[in-house]
Amino acid sequence: IDGLTFTSPLLGSTLRGWQLHTDVRLYTEYYLEIIGGWQSFTFESIRAKYTASGSFVRIGINKNILHNAFIGDKNDVMYYAIRYGVAQVSQSIPRYTLRGSVYWKESQSIERDREQSPVYSQWIEFGFGVRTEIFSRVFLGVGASLKLLLLGETNEGIENVYIPGFGDQKNALTFGFHYTL
Repeated sequence: IDGLTFTSPLLGSTLRGWQLHTDVRLYTEYYLEIIGGWQSFTFESIRAKYTASGSFVRIGINKNILHNAFIGDKNDVMYYAIRYGVAQVSQSIPRYTLRGSVYWKESQSIERDREQSPVYSQWIEFGFGVRTEIFSRVFLGVGASLKLLLLGETNEGIENVYIPGFGDQKNALTFGFHYTL
């Protein structure tokens, strides 16, 4: 569950989606983590409507820096991580308005019912988080990540505004927060 999903309506946008986290212990301190999901983002204002949706996968290594010797047999983890992410994004601008200018006096509203073909984006992220075992093999966790965009494709003159799994593309460096159950 991503905390941004609940605050996005306050910012004039709608963000929906889900993520699945899984990890496998490779060695005593190292875990292979795979995160997959889907997100849909809609921004609507007086002048335009923009939608983006797509799926993403992040894969990486977590290193446990919590030594569990003093907590007994619990599987609690405090980790730092490095991950690679890739997303496939379908986007559209179904409506936009051109403001009046010297050439025409009134604003013109343009309706387009055309979705762009999917584009791909790639990034690398560095993360930190904690996770505690609340039942046998059921964990509650919180984490933060710093994401750096490596590749953000554009398609047919429409620049990506939102990339599922990454966030806002206006900034090549973005911060993310999540909590998991």
